[in-house]
Amino acid sequence: PGAPKTTSPAAVAAEEAALRAAVFSAAAQRRSTPAERLWTLIERDGDSFLEVRVAAYRLIAALGRRGWFAAELTGHAALFTKIINSGNEISPPGCKWRHEAVLALLATAEAPRVAGVAVVADGAAARLAASAAGGPYGGGSGGRPPAIPDVATAHR
Repeated sequence: PGAPKTTSPAAVAAEEAALRAAVFSAAAQRRSTPAERLWTLIERDGDSFLEVRVAAYRLIAALGRRGWFAAELTGHAALFTKIINSGNEISPPGCKWRHEAVLALLATAEAPRVAGVAVVADGAAARLAASAAGGPYGGGSGGRPPAIPDVATAHR
């Protein structure tokens, strides 16, 4: 039923180039870059824009594993800060997908360097690692010891 899959390196490279061209072409129709388009979606706060932000985070989680897309996003300072800051989302779906976006970008940052060149700057990689360690809600251990309550329960 479907067309046969091609896995030759040339075919994969051509498909990747076509995907990249489509992403940049879609953004260019609005006279912007992909990072700028995503910034306009993610910067919208409030519950009424939750589904839009979740869709943007899901796109980042999917395309963030590609070096060209990760480099584009981490190069946009305001967008990158918004993605790695766990305090920007308070709803469970927003927190979950923001964290998935961070994990995708971190996977790209930690991937082997292409021709000795890092796709994501080392400083950005360290910030991604710290954000990922915090977990979806920013309450992960992040290298800190677990919290010990100041009160005890009464045994009956």
